[in-house]
Amino acid sequence: MTSLLSGLARAFSLGIRLFANVVAGHTLFKMFSGGLIIFILTLLPFALFLAITGLELAVSFIQAYVSVLLV
Repeated sequence: MTSLLSGLARAFSLGIRLFANVVAGHTLFKMFSGGLIIFILTLLPFALFLAITGLELAVSFIQAYVSVLLV
């Protein structure tokens, strides 16, 4: 009974953590997107998108690693 409850709590907490990281990444995309005119005029938004995408990729690898270790 205890191990079942522990396993369910672990799966729930990992799901919440993954959801929070995905939402945080998408929020960063929304915050730094300046629109089409700014994108055409400068390459700064493109560089920011690349940096944030790299950050999200790194976070997803860390989350997968932690999930595999805990499961």
